[in-house]
Amino acid sequence: MTSVNEGFLSPKPSPPGEIPVVSTSPAVRSQPTQPIRHQPLSLSHARVIPLPTTGENRSLLEIGTNATSIPTLLVDDVLSQTQSPQDQVFIRGNGFLGAYNLTFFSDARLASLSSRLGNDSVNEVVGRISNVVRSRLSKRPESGQNPIQSAVSRNYSVELFTDRVAAKKYIQLYFERVHPLLPFLERASFESIALSDNLDEVLTNSKPWVCLYHAVLALGSQYDGEGSFEPCTGKSWKIFAISLAYFPELLLHNDSLPTLEAMTAMSAFSLSVSCLAIEHVIISEAGRRARNLAGANFTSRSAQRYSRCFWVLYAIEKMSSFQIGRSSVFVDGDISCPLPRVSEATFGGFDYLLSFLRYARIISRALTFLFCVGVANKPTSYHLETTEQLKKELEDWRLSLPDNGFRPGGTIRPETVQGPVERQAATFIHYLYAHMNLIINRDTLLHLVKSSDQAYSKERQAAASDIHKSCRLIVELTTLIEVEPHTNIWILATIPLAALFVLFDSVVHNPRQPETYSNLALLDMAAGHFSRLEYRSNGTLPGSLISEFSHVARTYVNGIQSRDSVPAGSLRSSAKDNTLLSGGPLQDKGSTNGVSPEITRTQPPAVQDLVMTTSGEQLRTVAEAGTEFPGSSESFEPFGNMDYTIDAFGGNISGEPSLGTNVLDLFNNFLPDLDPMLYHGMPGNFDLNMQLGGNDQLP
Repeated sequence: MTSVNEGFLSPKPSPPGEIPVVSTSPAVRSQPTQPIRHQPLSLSHARVIPLPTTGENRSLLEIGTNATSIPTLLVDDVLSQTQSPQDQVFIRGNGFLGAYNLTFFSDARLASLSSRLGNDSVNEVVGRISNVVRSRLSKRPESGQNPIQSAVSRNYSVELFTDRVAAKKYIQLYFERVHPLLPFLERASFESIALSDNLDEVLTNSKPWVCLYHAVLALGSQYDGEGSFEPCTGKSWKIFAISLAYFPELLLHNDSLPTLEAMTAMSAFSLSVSCLAIEHVIISEAGRRARNLAGANFTSRSAQRYSRCFWVLYAIEKMSSFQIGRSSVFVDGDISCPLPRVSEATFGGFDYLLSFLRYARIISRALTFLFCVGVANKPTSYHLETTEQLKKELEDWRLSLPDNGFRPGGTIRPETVQGPVERQAATFIHYLYAHMNLIINRDTLLHLVKSSDQAYSKERQAAASDIHKSCRLIVELTTLIEVEPHTNIWILATIPLAALFVLFDSVVHNPRQPETYSNLALLDMAAGHFSRLEYRSNGTLPGSLISEFSHVARTYVNGIQSRDSVPAGSLRSSAKDNTLLSGGPLQDKGSTNGVSPEITRTQPPAVQDLVMTTSGEQLRTVAEAGTEFPGSSESFEPFGNMDYTIDAFGGNISGEPSLGTNVLDLFNNFLPDLDPMLYHGMPGNFDLNMQLGGNDQLP
């Protein structure tokens, strides 16, 4: 059988001990542009800790000792040691639960920022956010106003949606707006039942069809103005609550195509911001069902139905796992499902679904080889080689996209794409690329700054420049985001938040850099997006709290310039006295109507602009007097020799969990009337009992 990395998404197998290269060349259907192939990089030599070879401590596993063996993981080194339990370090998480979580503010990170700012303004903002988060996660809907409470109650007879006229309209909207992006249903087959006279009989006899039918109606109704930004309100949620009411019964059903299609439809609805609390459990259960059915002996038509669901779930499950920092339920080496032919997901010859799947495969490789806890103790050389290969694969993927508004960095901007679905797809693709580019380059920079090798100075600057470009692209495209309940949480909040906090750290740690006013303008644009989100949600989503970070940054810069006696609106003299900041001449584009002139430069931004602080060590800023730039006689190591028992923001991840606030939880909700199984990850993200302290309990 052919695995996913050999057949459909990457036809060329890789030698043992090497990360297989993801081929973005067409395996099933042709693309407008042929991508570039790159040879794989050997990572098998990258070791964590030398294994003992003599005495009682002799290694339990002898693999990974030469260049042709299978690379070892952290678990291999744990099992190879004879340590007492108290001597072992428990690494709670890598990836976005550890050093890559841009939206988490630990106590140590707040202390570092307060020291930098010289005040507690960030603490105050995060404190207000923490209070709002606590309130949202402990809020109980008023009795009688919660459709979930009535739907899930054992003593309540679920009332199905019976308005056939509205149902027909919602189904049409679903296939016009949702289906081209997530084409897991066969329209003719679905409508032959959903619009037939015997629908009631089908719904009476099939619980999976009840869930599928109402999830499709809920998705379509969101495009008819019936959606909401919070759970338990709005017509769409009332319809979706019917599917949720039968979800526990689906868990007990045997694996079948109707069950898989129902869970896929529910997974699609769970991508909206109102489902942030329950997204993971629905998507992971759907992925488990898709994996279980992989060995079923389907006939031709059933095989097409299965392959549609499988690959749509593969894409969204990989994205969900990547965003929240959990392991994927799909084991890529076991995949042999052929790609479906879906004409509905093709825009003018551009195969959107295939491109989305290829991106998901790159994400999967990043999760496996870069962000999993198993590689937490790998040496710098391992991370640099891995990030370099992933960057090449991401670039290959970008070049495989047509340059008609869909290609990031292309000659045609995405806003020129015609049609709401096509423009939504173009915006989504740009965000996927920018976010992945930001994360990979940030990992590169994190490991480059730990090295004193001056040969890495160009790589540092290149990584910093790519991060800055990605943040700028993300913020600039917020004007294209549909601030609507149906827009998925990744685009609406997660990715813009990541860009905002990278820019915020850049300004705070380097207030005198030439890009400061440009970054402040970008922060204002990002703040405007979140204020617009609060306005569109009628205050349900408190986005204006996030905009306060922009105010803090601007106030700090104004104070710095006032102390330096630099004329307002100009950074010319500051940059002139510190030429090694810019690396090139400044260009003043002038000013109009009293607006500060835009200052640009010909070289990338300083490296440490875009790196987070660590415990016990402040980032050194090149803008301060006496501080040298990477490549000078003074070494530049803002991360020092990072101890992986400390996360990037200074939180202790050995033993007790880190305390802090995840700003993304501003968009989360606690749904107490649902089964507790839907809250697998919440204690890890926000420990309410610990935050309340002692024996305090929620009401």
